[in-house]
Amino acid sequence: GFDSDYGTMKNADIIFCRFDSNHKLEITDQYALDVGNPYNDADLGTKDDLMELSGSIVNGIGTYKFARKFVTDDKYDKPMKNEEQKVLFAYHPTT
Repeated sequence: GFDSDYGTMKNADIIFCRFDSNHKLEITDQYALDVGNPYNDADLGTKDDLMELSGSIVNGIGTYKFARKFVTDDKYDKPMKNEEQKVLFAYHPTT
């Protein structure tokens, strides 16, 4: 995620990546309105701005690739900067 409120995931622009139980790749553009589960941008009335999605699992290691414009017209996408930027990672062993 990008630029969340300090110490939480609230207001984070999130790129959610996983392989589901059928090994199907899922990469979605999401936003955390509050503490708790984030919402897909499309469900919030905007759009998924991710492109060129791909991923693989090799020897138990997942790799995810995506592209997105640095600045979109989506109010739930935080601008990516060509400088140091706070990024957060979250992990769950079953997703």
